[in-house]
Amino acid sequence: MAAATAAATVDYSRLKLLCILEGPGAAVLSHVLNYGTKKTASVTLLDYLINLPYTSTANYLTLNGEQKRRAFTRTEKNQMANDPLCQSFDIILLHKCIRLACENVAELNDTRWQDDNVMEGLVTKIKAERNECVHERPQMTDEQHFMEKISDLKILFNRSLQAVKDKYGVSDPETTNIRDNITRQMEDILQAFTGKVILQMDFNKRLCFFKDESVSHLRKIYKQFEYFDPLSFLSGSQEERVHIQPIFSKLILKEQPKNLDIDCLDLLKVLTTEPQGPQPSQPVQDQRPRLAIVSGIAGSGKTTLLTFMLSEWLKEECDRRIKHLEEYDIVLRILCRDTDAEDLETFLGLVLPSSLSVFNEPLVNYLKHCKVLFLIDGLDELNSTTEKLINNILNTTKYNRNFFILAASRPERVDQFLARTRQDYKQSQITIEGIPVSRRMEFVLQYSTSTNQDRLRKFMKKQGNMTLFELPLNLLFLVTLFEDNPDCITTKITQSSLYTHIHEWCTEKLHHRISVHPTWGKNELEETLRTRIKRVLKEVYQLALQGLLQDRLSLSDEDTKWLADYCKREDLPSHQVLGAFFTLRLSIINRIVKRKYYTPHKGLLEYFAARHIMQCLHDESLPGPGAIRSLLQGTAQPQTQPLDLRSLRNLFWHVAGLLSIQEAPTCPETIKEVIDMLSETGAKWNEWLSLVEDTDYNESFLQGIAHHVTENPPRVTVRIRDNTLASAAALLPRTPATTMELWLDNEKVNVENVRALIDHQCHELSLHHHYKHPGNTCASDTVLRAIDRL
Repeated sequence: MAAATAAATVDYSRLKLLCILEGPGAAVLSHVLNYGTKKTASVTLLDYLINLPYTSTANYLTLNGEQKRRAFTRTEKNQMANDPLCQSFDIILLHKCIRLACENVAELNDTRWQDDNVMEGLVTKIKAERNECVHERPQMTDEQHFMEKISDLKILFNRSLQAVKDKYGVSDPETTNIRDNITRQMEDILQAFTGKVILQMDFNKRLCFFKDESVSHLRKIYKQFEYFDPLSFLSGSQEERVHIQPIFSKLILKEQPKNLDIDCLDLLKVLTTEPQGPQPSQPVQDQRPRLAIVSGIAGSGKTTLLTFMLSEWLKEECDRRIKHLEEYDIVLRILCRDTDAEDLETFLGLVLPSSLSVFNEPLVNYLKHCKVLFLIDGLDELNSTTEKLINNILNTTKYNRNFFILAASRPERVDQFLARTRQDYKQSQITIEGIPVSRRMEFVLQYSTSTNQDRLRKFMKKQGNMTLFELPLNLLFLVTLFEDNPDCITTKITQSSLYTHIHEWCTEKLHHRISVHPTWGKNELEETLRTRIKRVLKEVYQLALQGLLQDRLSLSDEDTKWLADYCKREDLPSHQVLGAFFTLRLSIINRIVKRKYYTPHKGLLEYFAARHIMQCLHDESLPGPGAIRSLLQGTAQPQTQPLDLRSLRNLFWHVAGLLSIQEAPTCPETIKEVIDMLSETGAKWNEWLSLVEDTDYNESFLQGIAHHVTENPPRVTVRIRDNTLASAAALLPRTPATTMELWLDNEKVNVENVRALIDHQCHELSLHHHYKHPGNTCASDTVLRAIDRL
C-alpha cells in the first residue's frame, strides 16, 4: 500500500509540473510571440509569414521554398489556420513560431538559442523542460525536490519575461501584470490541483494534457516492440532480438478489387483517399470513418508491417519512411491474441498512464477528440475476450471520423469482417503478397552470418519465382537451416518439408542441450532420450490441435501444467522442453505478473496440429472414410457446433504436404478427404496450383486435384504466371480443355512447360521481359509456336 501511494505521488507531482509548463510556461512563450511579431489579432500566423515584407528580420525569410513548405507539419498548419490568436498552440509550436516569425532574434543556427543568458536561450530552455517532463518522465524523490524544481521554473519564467521586456521594450506595468498572472496560475496548480485546476480547467487544456501524457507513455511502451525475435524459439536465446528498422524489406501490396500496386511506405494513403470498389449507397457527403484491412497468408509479413509502422511513429516526422503518420495524434496497437481487455475503456486504462485518472472521467471521452490510428493485428487470432474488445472499438469508432482502423488478418476472416463493417465504414482491402523476387536475396543475406553465404546465394538463384519464398517467415527458416545444416536443403523443397526440417532442427537442439546437461544428461542413453522427447512431442501436437480449434495461440494454465507434469514423468526438464517449441511472454495486469507460453507463429501451431493428425493416421486410431473430419469434430469444443473449415485451410495444407512425404496407411482415401475439405474452404484455381507445388508434384495428389478440377471446372479464365507455370504443366494435361491466360515476366521461359499446355486455349499472352527488352532472342517466338491461341 505504501509503495502504491508513493508511486501515485510521483505521477501526481509530475503532472503538476506538466500543468505548469503547458499553462504558465506556454503563456511566457505566447508573450514572446505576441511582442516579437507585428501581427494583428485577426490575421493567422501563416498569412503573416507569407506576407512578411522584405525589410523583416524574421528567420522565415531566410528559408528556401522547400524549407518553407516543410517548416510546419500538416497538423500545425491546420492549427495555425484555425487559431489567429495562437491561444491553442503548445510549447513546441510556440517555440518554432518564435524562431521563424519573431523580429530581431538570432539566426536559426546561432549558439544563442542554447545560451540561457539571452531571450533565445531562455525560451529554448522552457521547451527543453517541457520535453524532459514529457519524454524522460523525471521522478521527484520527495516534496523538497519537487518544490526546488517549481522554484527553478518560476525563476526561468521571470528571467524570460525580463528578456522580452529588454528586447522589445515592453512596459513595466505590462510585464508586472503578466508576471503576476503567471505566479497566480502556478499557485492555483499547486494548491488546488485536482479540483480547481484540472476538473474545472478548459476542456482543450485537459485534452492537451491527455495527448502529451498518452503519447509520452505509449512511446515508452512501444520501444520494446521495435525489437522482435521471430526465431528466438529456435536458438532458445532472447539475445537474438533484432531492431525492425534495418531488416524491414518492402513488401508487395495490392489494393482490391482492381489489383492496383501500392507502395507499402504509402499504405496509410488508403485511409485518406477514396476506396476502390463498390461501397454501400451513401449521401454525397459520406461521413463514415475509414477502415482498411491487410490480408495475407501465414508468414507473409502482416505483423512485421504493422510493427514497422509502430516503429516509424516513434521517430521524428522528418526521419520517417512511412508517409501520413503525422496526421495522427495517437497510435494504438491491439494484438488480437491477447486476453487482457474486453472494451476500449479497459484497454486504455491498461496502456495509458495512471496519472490520467486525475481527470475522474472516462478516457474514451478524451480519445474521441484525438485523431487516432488503430493498428489491429491478427483478426484471425481473435479469442472470446478480444472479440468483445474489437466489437466495442467498432461500435465506438463508427460514429467518429477522427478514428481510423488498419487491421491485418489471414484471408479466411476478411470477408466476414468486411461484411459486418460495410454499412458503417468506408472500406479498403489490401492483399499482401510477400517479398518481391528482386529483394529476396537482399533479405536473406541480412540475416545470414555464416560462411555459407555463397551457397545460399546459389540456392536462391535457382529458386526463381518459387511461391514458397514469397513469405518472409519461410526465408527466415531457410537462412536458419543454412546457418547450421545446409546439407538438409535440396532444390526440391516444399512448405511442409521446410517446416519439418525446422522442427527436426529444434528437436535436435533440445536433445543436445539435455544430453550435455550435468544433471539431466547424466548416464543418459541416446535412444532412450530421443524416445522420451518424442513421447512429449506427441502431447504437444495434440494440444496444438485443441488450441487451433479453440482459436488459441497460447497454452492454457491447464495445458502448461499437463506438459510440465508429463515432462516430469519422463524425467525431462520442462523449462527446456517448453522453451524449445514455445515462447514465454510476460504481461503485467493490475500489478500481477502473468506468464504464458505461446506458439511462436500460427503457422507452426497448424503444423503441430497436422503432425497430430498424421500420428492418428499412422496409429490407425481413426475410422475409415471421413477420418480427419471425425477427429476434428471430436476434438472441437463444443462438439455439436459445425467446423469452420475456412479457418483451417492452412492446417489442411500442412496435412497435404506431410501426406506427400509420409505416406499414411489409407493414403488414397485420406488424400481425397483433404482435397474435399480444401475445396470446402473455398480454394481457388491458383491455390490448387500452389498445392501441386507444395505436395512436390506427388502423383496421388496430382490425380486427386485433377479429379476435383474435372468435376468442378474453373468458372473463369485460368491465369498462369511464372511461379505457377510448372504446376500448371503438371496438372492441366490431366484436366479437360479450358481457357487460360499466360502472364510471364521472366527472361527465361521453360518452353517444355508451355508445350505441356498445348491442349488448352490461350486467351491472352504477356511476355513482359521481351516486351520491355526486345532483341535478337528467339525465345518469344518459340513460346508463341508452343501455344494454341483463340
